[in-house]
Amino acid sequence: VNNLEEAINCAKKQNVRCLSEQPEVGASGKLVMFLHPKDCGGTLIQLEQA
Repeated sequence: VNNLEEAINCAKKQNVRCLSEQPEVGASGKLVMFLHPKDCGGTLIQLEQA
């Protein structure tokens, strides 16, 4: 995503839970956030800063 913080806030406004409190550095070296699968139709969603 172009703006990770904005994407996280948008998800939270739609009652989608994040798996951690803050974004973390992922394997690619970019900030990532995972969305809770129970709130995403059973699919683990990873948001990654572009």
